[in-house]
Amino acid sequence: MRIINSIRRFLFHLPGKRFGYYRAIPIFMIAGAGLEYLMITWRPFGVNFYEVYKRKQAKEIAAIRFNEEH
Repeated sequence: MRIINSIRRFLFHLPGKRFGYYRAIPIFMIAGAGLEYLMITWRPFGVNFYEVYKRKQAKEIAAIRFNEEH
């Protein structure tokens, strides 16, 4: 309950009282953009998220084409 009250207190200190809880949307948009930027640029163990995704997608396409041929 303490965390919920802390979040509520934070939200009520944001400007734009007439928008209610929707006034927090810009914060979440900025956080999402920051996460996306990290996924693109951060390379733990030398690989980033998109390289893994592309590799997995290429393997799936190759498997589908291989199964169509045989």
